[in-house]
Amino acid sequence: MSKHVDLTGNYFEHLGPYDCFFNALVYWIEYHNICTDELYTFNLDISYHPPTGIFSGSVEPHIFFIFLQKFFHIETNVYYLQELNEIPLNEIFILESNSYFFPNELDYYQKADHTKYVISKRIGSNKLLMWDPYDNETIISFLSDLYNRDKFKINGFYLSRTKCEKNTSVIIPYLLNKDYMKEYLDSHNKCNIVNREVNMFVFP
Repeated sequence: MSKHVDLTGNYFEHLGPYDCFFNALVYWIEYHNICTDELYTFNLDISYHPPTGIFSGSVEPHIFFIFLQKFFHIETNVYYLQELNEIPLNEIFILESNSYFFPNELDYYQKADHTKYVISKRIGSNKLLMWDPYDNETIISFLSDLYNRDKFKINGFYLSRTKCEKNTSVIIPYLLNKDYMKEYLDSHNKCNIVNREVNMFVFP
C-alpha cells in the first residue's frame, strides 16, 4: 500500500480495489481517530447488483449505517440534493455522487454515469469539494452541476458520533450472519412477480 496526503495535510493509506463506499467510510472513521478493525471484520459479503452486473465483496451502505449505530454510536443523517446546503460548512461527509464528475471513472468502466461514493465537504454556499480517496482525485463542484445529473440519486450522509465508546460484543462478518432462507424466498417472490407482469404484457 502507498501513502498519500489529503487536502488537509493528513496521511492516509491507499486502500486498494475495494468498494468506493467502503473507501470513503474508512477514511471518515480514521479521520475521526476511530479504530477500523471492527469495520474490516464486519465487511465481508458477496452481493450482485443486477442493473450494473457488478459483483461486490462489500456490505451495502444501509447495512453499514445500522452497524455504525450499534457498535460505534455513530448516527447517520441523510441530506437529499436539495438539502445539501444545510450540512455544516467545512465538515466532511460521505456524498453519494455521480461518476460523471470523475474522469478516471470513464477510463475504468467506459461508462459516464453510475453511483460514486466520495468524501465531500461544503466549502461555500452551493459549493462542494468532492474527493475520491481511492484515486486521490479532487473536484470542486457547484450544486447546480449536480442538478444536471439528478436522474441519479445524489445524497449526503452526515455522520456524527454521539458517545466515544464502542460495543464490546463479538463482531461477526456479515456474510456469516445473513438469513439466507429469507433472502432466497424474497428473491424468488420478486422473480415470480416480474414473470407475471411480463406474461400479462405479452399475453393480455
